[in-house]
Amino acid sequence: MELLTTLKKHISYTAADDVAAICDPLFKTFGLNYFDYARVYPDSSLVALVSDRDWHYHFFEHEFPVTGVNVTSGIHLLENYMPEKVLTDAASCFSHHNGVTVFCKNETCLEFFDLSAVSSDRTIIDFYFNNIELLTQFLFYFKDKAAKLIAKAHKERFVIPNAMMQNNKTLPSQSYTEFCNLIKTNKIRMNFKSKEVILSRREYECVLQLARGKTMKETARILAISPRTAEDYLARAKNKTNCLFRSQLIDMLWDNLIK
Repeated sequence: MELLTTLKKHISYTAADDVAAICDPLFKTFGLNYFDYARVYPDSSLVALVSDRDWHYHFFEHEFPVTGVNVTSGIHLLENYMPEKVLTDAASCFSHHNGVTVFCKNETCLEFFDLSAVSSDRTIIDFYFNNIELLTQFLFYFKDKAAKLIAKAHKERFVIPNAMMQNNKTLPSQSYTEFCNLIKTNKIRMNFKSKEVILSRREYECVLQLARGKTMKETARILAISPRTAEDYLARAKNKTNCLFRSQLIDMLWDNLIK
């Protein structure tokens, strides 16, 4: 198979030891044994760096499915979207158990990284979901340390065979909108300084846009209100929370979101 011949010369295969060395603190501290970093583009081209070249070769040798761009950002269990054969081979042949993928979808590509552990103890799953911020910090660390490798992999990215492209199901936008409308509430209850604070939906939406870095004009356009009205909603939110600064409102919001 031409792809396998190319793969053995490709940086995704040859740089595995360098990737494993960057991941050494992660592996030693938390008992993990596998990491990969990848980008999938709309034209089905792939950037990939892996810590285990043998599993990487095995994956392509058996033409296992590669995740397409139509997925939802966030953390996902591998068992929820990968075929059982992939999971069985990873565990039995390479001792990679209980894996997760963290997807970060942006305008140009689907960026993601995979993690797995030696132990079959499923408590590692709790670790993933309870430490997503820590794992995100590691991704920043990895992208910095592996910047040259990533740049080279980007120049050498290869096209994934059609047979390996996985058609992921996504939640229809109409269903998503309907669900959001169904659960919409006019009172947003939040905790701040050991007290419950109740914001109106508009107050909450203005604080949310503020946390996303939007200006008052941008917030007004998004919410179809005037900039002055947006300012008034923020002022009410500050009064309810006794916050002096907008930065305090942002901190309150993040403290109340599921991380």
